[in-house]
Amino acid sequence: QMTNDRADLRGMLWAAVAALASTATNVLLRAAAPETDPFFATFLRTLPMMIYTWAVVLLPVVLRRDSASLGLLPHLRYWPPLIAIGLLHNVGGNGGFQIALTLGGLALATPVTHGAVLWSVALLGWFFLGERITKMVAVGIMLLFAALVLLAAGAWGDGAQLPGIVVAGAALASIVSGVSYGSGNVIFRRALVGGVSAEHALAIFTLTGMVSTAAIAALRVGPADMLATSPNATLWLLAAGVATAVSYVAFAKALQLITVVRVSSIVSSQISLSALAGLLIFSEPLTAPLLAGLALTIVGVAFIQRQQVGASQSNR
Repeated sequence: QMTNDRADLRGMLWAAVAALASTATNVLLRAAAPETDPFFATFLRTLPMMIYTWAVVLLPVVLRRDSASLGLLPHLRYWPPLIAIGLLHNVGGNGGFQIALTLGGLALATPVTHGAVLWSVALLGWFFLGERITKMVAVGIMLLFAALVLLAAGAWGDGAQLPGIVVAGAALASIVSGVSYGSGNVIFRRALVGGVSAEHALAIFTLTGMVSTAAIAALRVGPADMLATSPNATLWLLAAGVATAVSYVAFAKALQLITVVRVSSIVSSQISLSALAGLLIFSEPLTAPLLAGLALTIVGVAFIQRQQVGASQSNR
């Protein structure tokens, strides 16, 4: 019993680290948003993860002269979907989220994006894979759409500081970001089921993401403006990349020790933590509709996550 209690405590601590690291990522991205092109910001935040994944691929070759390790790279038939994931995740997902942060701040971008990931996965699974949408998932989706309306109203209404067109742009960018993340996750899961290792798949799509976002940034603002990015913004974005890597590792560690639903419920606290950070650090307005939208987002996320956990357990 004591061993189980210790494992539970360690799992909860790892999940808390994942939530805090995800919140730190959002805060660092928000700090850099006003002075950095969103796609160059994505390029910089992806750099630490790309270095890590390619180190995993290449270090065995260099240190042990084990050229067979290169054979662990995915078969060529997996490269098109992995490249598609890289474009979805980095251009649509990270780039869209960075645009949403610039326009609407943390309190709007984080919950809308997080919710869009979940309802897009549910709807894509129903449309393309024929997966059933249960009553619990349907209620969760409706709550998330209602939350979107409240969050937009809270960012635009009395006590807020944003004009309607800016709020609409931020909401749209958040939805594009969430749907891109969600569809990329579906493709990524299918690739992993097909036998591709996570590290080697990440090596392909992080490289794709870096090349694509660098090219878009160069077309948008030019190499001179990219190189003129302030040292502070560069440091914040690189730190955001490191924090993202920490959240991935902590999330995986937590899943080894406690149930998915407990991990997800703790990690989802990043929604509230990010909104609080927006209020305290960046002086973002926190109106009554915005608070109601945050609450509905958390409840909607809980509905969908609990159903997904139940479905996964019933399939074992």
